[in-house]
Amino acid sequence: KKMDSNTNKRTIQFTSQGFRSQEVEIAPDIPMQTVSKRYSLIKQEDTYLDSNLNDLDVGTRARNRNFQDRLDEIWRSSAVFEAKLRTEVKEASETILNMRDDYKLHIERNLMNLKTEINSIFDKIDNEVLVSEDKRVDVIEENVHIFTKQIVPAKLKS
Repeated sequence: KKMDSNTNKRTIQFTSQGFRSQEVEIAPDIPMQTVSKRYSLIKQEDTYLDSNLNDLDVGTRARNRNFQDRLDEIWRSSAVFEAKLRTEVKEASETILNMRDDYKLHIERNLMNLKTEINSIFDKIDNEVLVSEDKRVDVIEENVHIFTKQIVPAKLKS
């Protein structure tokens, strides 16, 4: 900072990073020559403020206590809410476990029914379908044997 005594100007010189230094004019100090026309009013209000300071302090402390009481009530009610929430979480977990067990039992029951159905289908294939197929294959093999051992040699001789 520097003060130009001829023009009553104050200036400040600063440099931003990467730039050249600059000089900026700042408002000069104003000497207290005359008293403001509101000086008596300001002085009176300042006196009132000093006298009311105790009342303001008491009121502020009362508001702060009231605010703290409300905060404490919020914490108490949130503790009750947290207890209810813990109970609901416990009940939800139990319900989920019960549902899981019920679904597991249901899936096992359906799996057993499916296995029974598959076994009955394979039993039917083994006992009914394959028996007739075995007979058919036996007939085909017998006919092939007759063809290769009797008909073909007979035709070749003739």
